[in-house]
Amino acid sequence: MKRSSNDKKSKDLEAVRLDNKGPIRSLDSDEPLPSYRMRRTTALSGIIFLGILIALLFHYGVGSIQGAGWPMNSFLYDPKDRFGDFVNSVLCVKDWNPYHNNTGKTGAYFPFAYLCLWPFTTLPMQVAVWCFFLFTVLSFSLLIVWWCSMRYAPGEKCLAARDLAISFAASYPFLFALDRGNLDTWIGTLVLLFLIGLRKGKWGIWLAVPALAAAAALKGYPALFVLLLIVERRYIAALAVVGATTLLTFGSLSLFNGDIMYNWSGFRAGLKFFHEQYVVGTGSLHYFADPYNGIRLWTGTTDSVKNACGGFSFIFLLMSSFFVLFSPVPIWRKTMAIGITLLIFPLVANDYKLLVLVPGALELLALNEPMSFREKAVLVLTALLFIPKHYYFFKGSVVSVSCIASPIFVVLIAAALLVDLPAWRAAFSGFRETFAYYWEPLLIPFRRNTVRRAD
Repeated sequence: MKRSSNDKKSKDLEAVRLDNKGPIRSLDSDEPLPSYRMRRTTALSGIIFLGILIALLFHYGVGSIQGAGWPMNSFLYDPKDRFGDFVNSVLCVKDWNPYHNNTGKTGAYFPFAYLCLWPFTTLPMQVAVWCFFLFTVLSFSLLIVWWCSMRYAPGEKCLAARDLAISFAASYPFLFALDRGNLDTWIGTLVLLFLIGLRKGKWGIWLAVPALAAAAALKGYPALFVLLLIVERRYIAALAVVGATTLLTFGSLSLFNGDIMYNWSGFRAGLKFFHEQYVVGTGSLHYFADPYNGIRLWTGTTDSVKNACGGFSFIFLLMSSFFVLFSPVPIWRKTMAIGITLLIFPLVANDYKLLVLVPGALELLALNEPMSFREKAVLVLTALLFIPKHYYFFKGSVVSVSCIASPIFVVLIAAALLVDLPAWRAAFSGFRETFAYYWEPLLIPFRRNTVRRAD
């Protein structure tokens, strides 16, 4: 009997199904179609690969054919200062006195960072740089492979691990951080390890807590990821992160030459130097992704601009933290919202800090469902942040079009994540329920006293 056209259409509509444990399979064929998570993975990897390839061809052509020098012949920082952050930091801690050293370098890292860098002082500098390079690349890539082994179906693990490990390790923020020898590469790795620990159940918390504490002790700002522990009501673990971070910071200070107050004053002087050079000064007005520096390009650096942007960034921190704690949105949005917040607060974010978006991007990629418009927007904008965009430099400066585009992309991602009226309504409802559960019982004695006085 000949099949009718309606039957054929209905069968075509049923030709694929969604399987959360594996790829989408065609009912007419044994060949599996890519799952939704693999489609996301392929899309992000493809954009990053294409963006890196175009940038390499462009800068190679400009440098080799036209003979242009830096910054036009590379999308990385000045090659004369390659691995500068790593080399200078190792020199600072070589005599076990990072904040009062005789090298003329100012120690602006957190104390635990210098403690981690001290073993490199026992090696010749060239060997130390190679050890740093290999350790950083291998640890970052292996953790992405571990993540893929957890979140992807058996038939997808190898392909996803290959694509994501290569694409993220070849992404612009990672290459930029590696070229500078900056510890944001380690922070991105530790935050990813923290996220893996959260996904591992009860025993995973023993992995998550030290990983996040170490990341926060390196530079401070990753401590905001402790909100994810509070969301899961792991309050003891959150307190443990705060305690371990404090212990690593002050314990490291006590180990350096001189007493702890001597080193504390040096540490504060280093933070003040960073603020004067990069927040007030123009040290960060190139290769950045934060809106504050994007605004400063047009207005200049004035107290009113700095105070206004500082106030807005603090308000944004409070709003996004409230959203993360109380809204019922998926974990990828919470993780990505924390990453975006760290690019806006506290004001300055050079391009290597974009690595804080990697955990949220991996959470987004692991969803095995059709992408909504919001998810597509965040995925594409994140991919655009992860590729070089230094195709034109303004005359007489090292400020490129990337310094305009990246802050805009950061603001658009923030809008895509947080502009959601139903989620905000649910967040306020969740806040009221939490307040009623935890705080109203504490107010009962005061209400009874009020009633008695009225009687």
